[in-house]
Amino acid sequence: MLTPASLPTFLTTLREELRTDMQQQLNTALATRPTSSVLGPHPQPTLHADHKLRLHFPRFASGDPTDWIFSVQQYFTYYATPPSDWLLIASMHLDAPAARWYQGLVEDTHLSSWQEFTTTLQHRFGPSEYEDLIGQLSRLTQTGSVLDYQSSFEELASRARSFSSEQLQSIFIAGLQPRIRRAVQCQRPRDLHDAFALARLHEAQLAETYTSFNRPLNPRASAPNPTKQPQVLPTIITAPPTPSRLPVKRLTSEEMQSRRQQGLCFNCDDKFTPGHRCKGRPSLLYLEGIEDDPGDFDNHSSNLSDSEPPEPEISLNALLGRYGAKSMRMLGYVQSRPVQVLVDGGSTNNFISRRAAQFLNLTSTPTHLFRVRVGNGEVLQCTACCQAVPLYIQSHLFTIDLFILDLEGSDMVLGVQWLETLGPILTDWSQLTMEFTYKGNNIHLQGNASLQAQAISPAALHKLIATDGIGSSYMCLTVEPTDHNKLIPNFTTLPPKVQSTITSFSDLFADPQGLPPSRPIDHRIPLKSGTDAVNVKPYRYPHFQKSEIERLVANLLESGAIRPSCSAFSSPVLLVKKKDGTWRFCVDYRALNAVTIRDRFPIPTVDELLDELNGATIFSKLDLRSGCSLEAHIDHLTQVLHILHSNQLVVKPSKCTFAVSQVAFLGHLISASTVAADPDKLKAIFDWPPPRNQRQLRGFLGLAGYYRRFVHRPCVGITKLLTSFYLRN
Repeated sequence: MLTPASLPTFLTTLREELRTDMQQQLNTALATRPTSSVLGPHPQPTLHADHKLRLHFPRFASGDPTDWIFSVQQYFTYYATPPSDWLLIASMHLDAPAARWYQGLVEDTHLSSWQEFTTTLQHRFGPSEYEDLIGQLSRLTQTGSVLDYQSSFEELASRARSFSSEQLQSIFIAGLQPRIRRAVQCQRPRDLHDAFALARLHEAQLAETYTSFNRPLNPRASAPNPTKQPQVLPTIITAPPTPSRLPVKRLTSEEMQSRRQQGLCFNCDDKFTPGHRCKGRPSLLYLEGIEDDPGDFDNHSSNLSDSEPPEPEISLNALLGRYGAKSMRMLGYVQSRPVQVLVDGGSTNNFISRRAAQFLNLTSTPTHLFRVRVGNGEVLQCTACCQAVPLYIQSHLFTIDLFILDLEGSDMVLGVQWLETLGPILTDWSQLTMEFTYKGNNIHLQGNASLQAQAISPAALHKLIATDGIGSSYMCLTVEPTDHNKLIPNFTTLPPKVQSTITSFSDLFADPQGLPPSRPIDHRIPLKSGTDAVNVKPYRYPHFQKSEIERLVANLLESGAIRPSCSAFSSPVLLVKKKDGTWRFCVDYRALNAVTIRDRFPIPTVDELLDELNGATIFSKLDLRSGCSLEAHIDHLTQVLHILHSNQLVVKPSKCTFAVSQVAFLGHLISASTVAADPDKLKAIFDWPPPRNQRQLRGFLGLAGYYRRFVHRPCVGITKLLTSFYLRN
């Protein structure tokens, strides 16, 4: 009998017997293998014993068993192992904790097939079957290399088998980085594997392009200093690098100042003008005193790579139109039209927004394609330039060249390209002033800190829309928090326990917004057979009531309680004044009720409800069956509020009363000692005019008969005589 203690010995013996049996099968296959003939090669044997490759059986301990199951099945196929032996062989290659799990599984259950074993193994060690694989695959995006993204994609795609090959291809391309995605989409890959290859190809191309734009210096040939990082010289993307080495020229601060005063280019000896480009190869210019060790420069100079002037840059805040309190902003004029100008030392060149250039009808000339690097690392392309643009700033004329770029906020950004033509500049950032000498004139410019967002007129807004001058628009709403305490009348005068209970259900007292949620049973109005559409023309209303009806209808439409309808059914509307002086919106459904099949349900009478209140001392209008103590009343009140809350019903605060000793209900005043008639109803009986016809008599007898239990006995005798008279006639 096989016991847990003897299981290791049994498995060892079985392993040896199996190995001997497989060796015998191998020898038999080798002996019976047919030889090749002139007719062609011999057929492939079922057992791959003629292969000299010896495969190792994979082992499994924990983790996702999907790959292990696949490898094991490949192993069995390679050696043509009978399926009846798969489970036994695989179980001998389990390590802890999988081995311990299998041992317990064998003791508790009986596994009869390999399929049952793999299914149980997947449930124990594999991913949960409740994972949203489709959602994970749809949300997968490239965050690293294409190869990492492809590996993650293939792993999820192998488990989520509900997608077609076209859908998988579309999902993979959609998750690529934008630049790679657009390039792959333009190539129109034939299948998913083609998309994999194209994505890796474009990634490598982008990496090579970036490397050519950012080539670092070669390290020193002799023993390098490990504490210093290799220097990176800025490069420009206007022309391919030349293989020859560039001469290195060091300029002191005095030499740079002298060249600036003479208007000479820093790279060559030609006159510097806006848009100037050096004729010969540019030199590498270094300002003496910037480097920590000037001697290192000479040692590195022999190993310098080809370099060109730095690529243009623009600060991120200038591009996006984000300004602080101390941003140097001014109002300028181009062709007598105002433009907002930002002086930004973080931008290398002068830029004008594309919409401003179009609005001002500036003549643009195509320029060589170059890239502008933003402060956040993003690279933008610039292809056009507006040359010799006359710009008036505070009555001073400046002629500048402007590169066209997609800017937000300011119309124009003046960078170092303009600032370096002004010579020495005295800037007071606390007062936002600039002082410098330009063409022999002392110029004082005052920044305008008041250029803030202002209300725009409809005409100006229309002009911005027509010129595509709105980069983005937002709607700002002021939301005031609702004070639920104000929704509940006499909230502060309630007992603390009652106040705490009502506060926990404060959302029940808010004004309803829209229709209530869908219920299990929808209300319907069954009509009698053969009934036509009920259509009653509206009444004539006084002007003040007509305005009130229109206001109430507008409120109902806005809240979503009603909607416009073209139905043939219609019923007139009535306004009934409430006690507080407001109007109640009532619909006269008498014509509809006349053709409606009425539902007949037994309802409790008022007398029965009033009899059940015997002994109650604390009342709320939401709970007429409150007990004799405050604790019991709070318990009942909580139950009612909870039912209202769970069914998403709301109540009207102005008609609610809580924890009072007397409450008015259905024309009665209910207190701890008595149930009395409402004085207003009794007053109506006392002030009733003498009836002059049977209709008036019937109305009086109905009201008086309902309250006869609260009226003095002699009055009961009078109503009895009147009733007899009414019945006789």
